[in-house]
Amino acid sequence: MDDTSAKAQISFMAAATADPPLADGDLDELVKLSRVPDLLGRKYGEDGYEPTYELYSVVATAWLIKAGRVAGNIDLSGSGGAGLKLSQQHAQCLKMAEYYNNMANNTPPQHQVATWPTWVGNLNG
Repeated sequence: MDDTSAKAQISFMAAATADPPLADGDLDELVKLSRVPDLLGRKYGEDGYEPTYELYSVVATAWLIKAGRVAGNIDLSGSGGAGLKLSQQHAQCLKMAEYYNNMANNTPPQHQVATWPTWVGNLNG
């Protein structure tokens, strides 16, 4: 995985084009936040660093950003009981943030499998 792939996955999981949208610059910042030390503890920018990302917690952050952008939405009611419940959008963004936060707490960072030592493949037999 590289930054471009990470950005595409974050965009997809965060429904970046859905209202409220995330701008390209938002996604770039989320990619930066998703970089974590590789299997050998090397950090982004250090010699030999293998791109490693923690996507779920960053996607949870993306949903919190989206929730913040619609936090001021209020419900509108019209005649005859018809209405528009704009607050539901905020609630749904918070539910998605919680979902991805739970995923982050149960999933290790995503490393480039192709760069793992060859002995890793021998663990299954």
